Amino acid sequence: MSWRSLLTFLGSGAPNNAALDTLARSAKKFLDQRSIKGLDVVRMYGYDSEIDALKRKRTPYSDPFDQVEATSKRDDFTEADKLLAAYYVVKASVDIHTAKDERTKAKIGCRDMALHEAVARYLYENKETYGSLLNLLNSIGPGQELSKDQSSALKMATKSLYRDFLTTFKGIVCATPMAAANHEFRSFFRPDLVVVDEAGRLQEIELMSIIAFYDGPYIIVGDQMQFRPYINFDPTAKNAVQSQNPFARQLTYSTLERAVDAGAVDAYFTFNHRAYAQLSTLPSELIYRGVMGPYRSGKHQYPDSVKSFNKFLKEIVPELPGAQNRVMITLPGSWVSYIGTSARNLAHARWAVSQAIRAINDQSLTGLRGEPIEILMMPYYRAQVQTYQELLQKALLDNALTSEQRGRIRVATLDASQGDEADMTFIDLTRTDDIGFCE
Repeated sequence: MSWRSLLTFLGSGAPNNAALDTLARSAKKFLDQRSIKGLDVVRMYGYDSEIDALKRKRTPYSDPFDQVEATSKRDDFTEADKLLAAYYVVKASVDIHTAKDERTKAKIGCRDMALHEAVARYLYENKETYGSLLNLLNSIGPGQELSKDQSSALKMATKSLYRDFLTTFKGIVCATPMAAANHEFRSFFRPDLVVVDEAGRLQEIELMSIIAFYDGPYIIVGDQMQFRPYINFDPTAKNAVQSQNPFARQLTYSTLERAVDAGAVDAYFTFNHRAYAQLSTLPSELIYRGVMGPYRSGKHQYPDSVKSFNKFLKEIVPELPGAQNRVMITLPGSWVSYIGTSARNLAHARWAVSQAIRAINDQSLTGLRGEPIEILMMPYYRAQVQTYQELLQKALLDNALTSEQRGRIRVATLDASQGDEADMTFIDLTRTDDIGFCE
């Protein structure tokens, strides 16, 4: 199939920014592993988070962007204001004399960036075409109030720039339905293919908005056996509006689930591509009635890197049977404390972090292609996430971890981990007295 641009949606029931970062990172990794060149991956999400992502990724020096001032005026921000902020972030963080070389190197593979960063870089790469806009931007100092004429000129020039960028963009845009519903964005960007992921988490109105705003063709993928669309609804609440909402059941019924119930689904995925060794067996039996099996067979399901993980786990549980790469650990005497409604288990956190440090320092553990491993730590409660982060920060200060190793250990709740991938995953139920929301 030949296509110029792709719009990928992620169900908005997931924590949007973290999930979009994961989706974009996975897309770039997939393209790079297959030596596909020249396709950029752009993340399109809320303005505040996008500016934060730009600052984290591109600002090693002092930041000229006034966060407090911008926050106070964010309701009035136009696309021109967004470009201006992104322009100064890029301008402050990229040495103009080496930018050309950096861009040349970036074109070797595929770049992953936020939308406004991509537009600012597009402006840098097409200076001759946008000379008047560059002159206007260079005449405006950081934090300087725009005159009425400057504001009007910048707004018109920015709209033209966005139109040019989006109509010629070659690559993948990752967005939530809400973000991609922006009028100017959908007016300028007409993708050749629309992929909807996590469709089981989309309310019917969200999927309908995608179909209404974009022409398709569509590939709609999801799993109605996992999370359903989320609404803030408590049937036990004293507030009658919350406890007696007559539309609550319908709002948690996705179009995908309706299609499955009606027998209108074109195809079912019956292969588990991610899981090696025997990791696909348990979810298949618990959730999918035994119909989902591993994609590979024989020795291809047990490469040397997978055998190394089995050896690592047998050092923890010597009686681990066969080539199993999953263990369940109980820590007798551990106990739970609560911070508000969130749970914390210090014994669990200390044990898991110690094992993660041991794994990240074990040179025999590698990814499938021999690359350093990535670890995902998934506590089920936010207070426990904070505990993990504090322990990892202490390990970093104590030189038990290097900064590079710490960067390969991600900590996130179950919701924030949706769609994520890792070579080793720690799942911490946290609570010992009750299974809580996991039921």
